[in-house]
Amino acid sequence: MACDVRVVNAGPMPVWSDRTESPSTGLFIHLTGFQDSAEIERVRITMEIRSMSGTMEVLPGYQVANEATSPGNAYGIGSTYVNSEGIDYGSGFTDISGNLSSQQLVRFGVFVRNTNGSTHTELALLSMRIEMQARA
Repeated sequence: MACDVRVVNAGPMPVWSDRTESPSTGLFIHLTGFQDSAEIERVRITMEIRSMSGTMEVLPGYQVANEATSPGNAYGIGSTYVNSEGIDYGSGFTDISGNLSSQQLVRFGVFVRNTNGSTHTELALLSMRIEMQARA
């Protein structure tokens, strides 16, 4: 039996990092609005990064909430930050259902961080394709 997959495209949108975020965790920037998390089990993220300046790094992620006006924790998808322009296809579908089990809403975006040691703002233009696989 095949699982349903829903696709959401976001961007292109500017993302930035100004070194005020934690260099280990980065700053989460959402690229989609909140949506119902009830049926989502796994996601696959494809990112296209263009016009990257300097030494910025990007990691796909998601943020959960029970109310859209009160965002909760944000989580990375994978652990390898991307630091070059081009298309990053990720590593296949990732199970995120554990972090969604007690949350009604989810939105997708990226963690960004500036690794050059200065306070210069680094920028990129980012597009994201989110494939959401429903629970079987």
